[in-house]
Amino acid sequence: MLSPPSFRTALILLGSSVVVLAMIFGVLPDASIRRLTGTRIEIGVEHTMPFTFTLSFTRGKGARYIEIGTTADETTAISLPQSWIRREVRHVPLAALKADPPTFGFVRWHFPPHAVVSFRTQHPWDILTVHNPSSIPFEIRVTDVDLATQHVNRDTFLIKDHSIIIK
Repeated sequence: MLSPPSFRTALILLGSSVVVLAMIFGVLPDASIRRLTGTRIEIGVEHTMPFTFTLSFTRGKGARYIEIGTTADETTAISLPQSWIRREVRHVPLAALKADPPTFGFVRWHFPPHAVVSFRTQHPWDILTVHNPSSIPFEIRVTDVDLATQHVNRDTFLIKDHSIIIK
């Protein structure tokens, strides 16, 4: 029998696998979510303690820039599209940020506590879905900057044991 910390880790890994498979096959639990059309990007966030996750992105012509930060006191695993290119790492040494080899079009990044990492992509999206395979909630603060309209939108969401769509 597994000890409680090992059992918890096994559950998180199992949940993460389910999320990755759901992302691969486009299976989403809510019928209204499946009706949405457009280019979708999926992000999976694995954690064992509540924390705040910041997501800022800039829309414009050409490349899109994304900045992801975490207030967690633990390493947080974040699965991102393989096409996203890491740019800058702040608040932690560059060597502290680890990435697993790409699997099914995603890279699982291991964000050290309090890390902020920026990425660049040439692939714009219409719909961003953030998955939480854990039953432990986290707060996500989103800043969306549209350079064409010069509009800035800020939202805060609490994600418990589900996924949330951010347009």
